[in-house]
Amino acid sequence: MSRMPTTVRIGAFFAVVGALAVALYVTLPTEPTSVVSGTDMVADLLSSDGTYFTGGFYTSEIGGHQCASLKVWDARTGAERGDYFRKLIAALYVVHDGVPIGQVGDPDQRGFTLADIRYSHDRRYCVLLHRRGLALADLQEGREWQTAVPLDIVLDPDPGVNKIVRQLDRRIDEHLLQHAAEKKTKWKEALSLWKAIARCQFPVVVDRKAIAAAAKRDEDPDEVEVKFPVWTARSSAGNVLEDLISQLSGGTADYFVRSDHIEITTKKEKHKSRILLPTFSPLGTFIVLPMIAADKGKLHVVECATGTLIATLPMHLNVQWQNIHFTPDDELLCFPAADRSALIVWDTKSRQTLRTIDGIGIGHDPLAPDGVTMLLNGGAEIVNLRTGVRRPFIEGQVLDKLFHSFVFSPDSKA
Repeated sequence: MSRMPTTVRIGAFFAVVGALAVALYVTLPTEPTSVVSGTDMVADLLSSDGTYFTGGFYTSEIGGHQCASLKVWDARTGAERGDYFRKLIAALYVVHDGVPIGQVGDPDQRGFTLADIRYSHDRRYCVLLHRRGLALADLQEGREWQTAVPLDIVLDPDPGVNKIVRQLDRRIDEHLLQHAAEKKTKWKEALSLWKAIARCQFPVVVDRKAIAAAAKRDEDPDEVEVKFPVWTARSSAGNVLEDLISQLSGGTADYFVRSDHIEITTKKEKHKSRILLPTFSPLGTFIVLPMIAADKGKLHVVECATGTLIATLPMHLNVQWQNIHFTPDDELLCFPAADRSALIVWDTKSRQTLRTIDGIGIGHDPLAPDGVTMLLNGGAEIVNLRTGVRRPFIEGQVLDKLFHSFVFSPDSKA
């Protein structure tokens, strides 16, 4: 076998090295084409296609870590593309009638934080729940609807409520709490001790009758034994009170901040008015905003492309955002009916109820990976949301008990 000439071998070697160098150069990140800098803003998210990014804009007028607006810049040129949610005040912790329940944000808030903004999966749309309703922005097309869902939330919370909230947010004395946690105490004595430790200067009203009925106890609530929690770095007056109330009621009660006092009552009474977090559909076609008002559940549905409120649907009072499901193609919306005895399947194209699946309690029953198969009645049945066809979880067998943990196969068939 003849050997390759030396010059040819050297040429081939450098050709390989050159090819490797070119490949490495291509894989290296490119130099930035623009730079946006300043002490009055902070970068947030890059769009899914890499063409623009968002950031919070701060001013001395707002102060603290609150944003005065959400700005959008072109990722290649650095040019500003939009300015959204200007001078809106976030209201994630303010209920529909303007009265904070339990923990709230800073009563002196004059803007919003980047954590208050929720984005669609492709980051084209974003929403902010503020004190005049739900604001929606189309970052790609440069459009904004500040009240896509108008809500009657007061601009400034009750100053009396703010004063109580500030006191509940205060850290509690470590030594006093540790001493109180040494033994169990009857509720009536524990409440007096909590007021002393928390330096509470406001009346505390306890709805004993409602709490006893909700907890299904014949025992006088004042005689129920509770134990103070162990102190931690996050122990506040409000946190400790919540822990004691949970022991008293078995998790059925909580405290409600009024203008001039603190009311301890059942969660059913407390949640007569509340707003849940807005949620985008998988493809970002819609945004839903669940809320409770005047003892009625409502599900607001907004079309993102137009900023139009296309429907307000009746839903169950105790619904959570985990109970609301879209199919992967955004064509169907599923949620518990107002009486909780059925699952509503709503067609987003016709904007009509496609079907009502009776006799189920959806709870946190999971969707299969295909997005249309759902477990019902604690796992006893399976239903196809598109067709409405139901079948036993295990063919030819009726389960004699319900399960609380499920795992679907990737093909959703098992």
